[in-house]
Amino acid sequence: MDSKFIVVEGIDGAGTTTASKALVAELCGMGVEAIWTKEPSGGVIGQHIRRILKGEDRADENSMFPLFLADRHDHLCNIVRPELQSGNTVVCDRYAYSTWVYQQDNYDSSIIELMQKRCEAPDYVFVLECPVVVAMERIGKRDVVERYEIECKQVEYAERYRFVPRIGREKIIHLDSELNSPEDLVQMMLQELGL
Repeated sequence: MDSKFIVVEGIDGAGTTTASKALVAELCGMGVEAIWTKEPSGGVIGQHIRRILKGEDRADENSMFPLFLADRHDHLCNIVRPELQSGNTVVCDRYAYSTWVYQQDNYDSSIIELMQKRCEAPDYVFVLECPVVVAMERIGKRDVVERYEIECKQVEYAERYRFVPRIGREKIIHLDSELNSPEDLVQMMLQELGL
């Protein structure tokens, strides 16, 4: 398989981290050079965002979109593009689609779309869907509940995920993460990838 840029998206508690890591493990087991990464990234800006989301640092809500955008360009420059250029497949847990969904609380969707046009378009986007009540039950088992993990907001975000716009020519596939196990989701993703 040629190198691919793959994104796994969904509301908090939809299982994006579990599924994206499982996909990387399966790809590597098949002999595909694949790496897992996430947004917010592990870079300086991404780490700052993570502290904000956990309530460890403070930030005005209007500053979040610029921070996410800056982290994305840093992530693309330092991780995603170099890995793709090396021939590796990159699987990213969240990307520009999360920003489009979540930051509409503060910015018009058209502004978000315009500002993200310079971001690298992935090849595939897998949007994991599950009922908000199920996602909230999963979130409730975590040690820390983050900034956006509020049920009424997640209902809005789940609806927005149904209509996420493309950055380029990426293929967007919606998968049910309530009725399908992570293993089943990975098999569905592999089928879409032609593997």
